[in-house]
Amino acid sequence: GIDDDLDNLVDCSDSDCATSPFCAACGTTVSALSCGSGVVGVTSGGTSPLTVYSCGMTLNGPDHSYSFVNAAQTFVVLDLSVFGTSIDLDLAVIDGSGGCSADQCVIAADSTEASEELLVFEANAGTTYYVQIDGKTLSDHGGYSLNVNCPTQLQFEYCANGIDDDGDLLVDCDDDDCGHVSVCP
Repeated sequence: GIDDDLDNLVDCSDSDCATSPFCAACGTTVSALSCGSGVVGVTSGGTSPLTVYSCGMTLNGPDHSYSFVNAAQTFVVLDLSVFGTSIDLDLAVIDGSGGCSADQCVIAADSTEASEELLVFEANAGTTYYVQIDGKTLSDHGGYSLNVNCPTQLQFEYCANGIDDDGDLLVDCDDDDCGHVSVCP
């Protein structure tokens, strides 16, 4: 968010940053997601335009991009299941207000378990977000299902609000639910 070279252009808007992996743009958006929706897909054969995300993730495998917009502010629970035991697919959420680029990563999940990712984020009303399903390495590609829920009461820990959302007396990064989430060191 700083104009380092005083040319009135900031970050990825500055041509000096055009080759930065943080400024890579999403590939083709597969489809739009909404609260209560679910999709099934395969990342095999996909491209990998995004690799280094500003929220601290490096994911080198093929990825799929989905858009998400909600009319009201809401919590969004993304539940990714992978078809196969040796495939590590991860999730990243990008604020699409300025387009879909890796430097706008809001939150990401990178668990060491290859079978499932669960990620909670707070979506602002009317804001476009891009949900990236991305392989950890070039060999991490395959089938998946993604379910999107927008609960009125969270049953999972939202790792960035200072509240014990799931009632286990552990808040945010102190909760084991947040150990794989990018906002927790």
